[in-house]
Amino acid sequence: MYGNIFSNKQMALTYTTDGVALFEVVVSGDQVSLQAAIDAGSVTLPVVDGNFANFDGTTGKIKDDCFLPSNAAKTRVVMAGAATVVNNLSQFADTTGTVKDAGYRIIANTTAAYAGGGTNNVFVATGLSAGAVGSPVIRTSTNSVSITKALPGTNTLDITFSADPGAGTTVDYIYTTAAAS
Repeated sequence: MYGNIFSNKQMALTYTTDGVALFEVVVSGDQVSLQAAIDAGSVTLPVVDGNFANFDGTTGKIKDDCFLPSNAAKTRVVMAGAATVVNNLSQFADTTGTVKDAGYRIIANTTAAYAGGGTNNVFVATGLSAGAVGSPVIRTSTNSVSITKALPGTNTLDITFSADPGAGTTVDYIYTTAAAS
């Protein structure tokens, strides 16, 4: 380790197997310590290994904005050109990794149990909308029946069965619906 004075600061230049480092010698009372000497125009600390570095202002200073790649070995970064909507599907807008809101989402769930006693029931289907496209299937039923008609509505799924399905009937459904906004 060699000591030199730069701009009224005592500096220590160290050589290790990891490379060269420059430290400022800091004296506080009877304690002497070394602090990493980073030029004010270089990096805004702290930084985290593996995160993306971004410019901090227009002076060339770099900072860690806490953006962490999902796989650092990949060479493309996916970016959205505009705001997206929570729970909507994403769609690639070009071949360079730009994504956009696809304008629809998938609603999939299992209905609450139907007590039976008829051939029709309107199930609660939160998020579903009239005009949604998809299909329901019987998950459980006491009697052997089929679905003859399924009509999606606003937060509902109106199911007509071929006969009374019996107590405890549940229906699985998966639909695509217009995007929430």
